[in-house]
Order: sequence, then C-alpha cells, then structure tokens
Amino acid sequence: MHEADVFYSSGNIYLPQQEVILCLVAVVSLTILASRAAPGFDIAPTVTRYSARSYVRTLLAFIFIGSQLISWLVFEHYPRDVDHIARIFQAKMFAIGQLTVDSPPLQDFFSVFAVITHEGQVFSKYAPGAALFFAIGELLFGTSLVINSILGTLSALFAYLAFRNLFNEETARVVLLFAALSPFFMFMIASFHSHVPALFLFSCILYLISRVRESDSMSWELYTIG
Repeated sequence: MHEADVFYSSGNIYLPQQEVILCLVAVVSLTILASRAAPGFDIAPTVTRYSARSYVRTLLAFIFIGSQLISWLVFEHYPRDVDHIARIFQAKMFAIGQLTVDSPPLQDFFSVFAVITHEGQVFSKYAPGAALFFAIGELLFGTSLVINSILGTLSALFAYLAFRNLFNEETARVVLLFAALSPFFMFMIASFHSHVPALFLFSCILYLISRVRESDSMSWELYTIG
C-alpha cells in the first residue's frame, strides 16, 4: 500500500486516491451533460457541430489515451486480479509458441490460482481466446499492456459505425460520446479482463449485421459473421 493511497470503507473495497479522482471527473462530466439535457435541450447540434472525422478521431484518441492513463495511474500497469495473472502467463506461453511450460523445481512456492500444474507441466485453466489477443501484444510490443486499450478503442469505433448504419449519424455520435464518458467502460478497457476481447468481437459482429441490412443478397458480411 502506498502512502498516497487512502482506504475508503465500502464493504471490502479498497480505492486508491487516483481512482476516486478519476471517478469524480467522470461523474461530474456526466452530470454536466445530463444538466444540459433538460426539457427542450437538443443534443444533436452539440454532437454534430464538428465534422465526423474530427469528432470520431478526437473521442477515439480520448478513449485510448484515457484508458492508458487509468492503467498507469490507477492500476499501475499491474494485473490486479489472479485471473489477469493467469491470462498474461498464458499469453506469454503462446507468444513463445508453447501451450505449456515445465514446472519449476519448487512448484509449491509458485502456486497461482487458475494456473495448473499437471505431470510436470504448467498451464492456465482458461480458454485460449483472450490470451491469443494478449499474445499479439507480447509479440509486437513485448507487453500486453496496450492490447485492451486498442481493442476497446476499436470496439467504440465499430459501435459508432454500426449505430450509424442502423440509425443515423447523430445517434452514432451520442453512442461514441457516452462510451468515452463511461467510467465502467474506461476502467474495463484499462484492465486485463477477457471481457474486452469479447466486446471487440461483439462490436465487429454488430457492425457486420448493420452492413447486411443494406443488402438483400448474400454477402461477405454474412459469411464473416458465420
């Protein structure tokens, strides 16, 4: 525990000061937005004031940079859950082309929840899907720290494109704005949770479905969804 950290009594939840500050910033931002959404207030002129390219690029940059700041200032670029540790361990194995590694001589001193030792081999108990995404980060950057931020940013982009196809430009811009101002979303993509790769794949499918509605015939989108 760092000296700068403060314990906030809420069940067994421990919140560092930076996390509380970031939560407050997000809450204040949403409060201001909600206060403007009074009867008679139309958000459309606000979100359509800028060109689509500038608007989307700005919010996507905010999502990526903001999530990385949360990862650095709040989580300290450290896996905060045993599931995260098991998943990163699995990703590092995949990055070197192995499904298992030899157990150390004194395995009892290296026991980690969700990491299994069987017949002299060590491996993670989780399905390989999320770890494969993190393995890409290990191969390209030597770390998986940025993978969820990248996947979260791309998820927001595909959600924007899907809602633009399904509804209109104004609705899509509001969806992207709410994603950028969502504490849950920002903290999630700043972590090592497997939810983020799943969200990325879901947003891709949602976008492809929105494309299928534009065509009456079989298309590559349908095959990709399958």
